[in-house]
Amino acid sequence: MLLGKEQRVQAHRTVLCVWSDTFRAMLEHDRWAESSLKELPIEVEEGEIECFKYMIQYMYTGETDFITGENILALISLSNYYGVHSLKGN
Repeated sequence: MLLGKEQRVQAHRTVLCVWSDTFRAMLEHDRWAESSLKELPIEVEEGEIECFKYMIQYMYTGETDFITGENILALISLSNYYGVHSLKGN
């Protein structure tokens, strides 16, 4: 995945689709242009890039030890947008 202009995060489409309603819709349906791209461009606010990486980490590990008082609101916002509902419950 391409975050912004320079940062990249590697993730498997299957993992993204299992955990995220939004990624599932984007990657499994032909009506979205992203479904055929090799590298998925993702628009993430500059201040939320680290939290986006934490969300991806959660999808792979299920661990939430990165949640702090400083990043919890950004994580909730991202998990709402991407449909990673279980992250909000931890």
